[in-house]
Amino acid sequence: MNMTNKMIKDDVAMISSVFLNHECEVPPFWKCMRLGLSIFVGVVSWQTLFALTTEHFSGGISIFFAVAIGFIIILSCFGMSAKYYSLPEEIRGKSIVIRFMKTKIKHYALFVVSMYVIFTLGFRMTEFFFPVACIGFLFVTSIITFMIFLADMGRYDLSLFNAAISAWRGEEPDGTLKKTE
Repeated sequence: MNMTNKMIKDDVAMISSVFLNHECEVPPFWKCMRLGLSIFVGVVSWQTLFALTTEHFSGGISIFFAVAIGFIIILSCFGMSAKYYSLPEEIRGKSIVIRFMKTKIKHYALFVVSMYVIFTLGFRMTEFFFPVACIGFLFVTSIITFMIFLADMGRYDLSLFNAAISAWRGEEPDGTLKKTE
């Protein structure tokens, strides 16, 4: 989906008007926790499945690192979910920028998880399987993908920043100023 500066300005204007008319709520703890917790359980279970099927000492260490990475995932997902669920429902449903970000995050997360699963299955089929290498691959893939995600999202920051300043100043989305009261 290609986004234009006008689309972003219109979306920021809609978000500003909704924020003026609606209250933000503090989302329930478990609602924010469930995504990160499910990913944590999945990563640790997947790593444990393969770590317990090997005689290498690295199996226990890989489970420890899977728990550590899972804990980082829980914290980051909790923070993102808390910010997302604190937005009014109207913004979550109608905002182009929010839907765009949500789609991008899903695609990047799906890429990391699928690469981890493919690497683990492929590496398990070799005779040189070490569970620590799998969790190390997950860590490196996550870091590299996160850097690419930040670079990708950085393209939109300036437009969002400019649109937010324009809305704060009371400018219309087309660039003309509103009458001040």
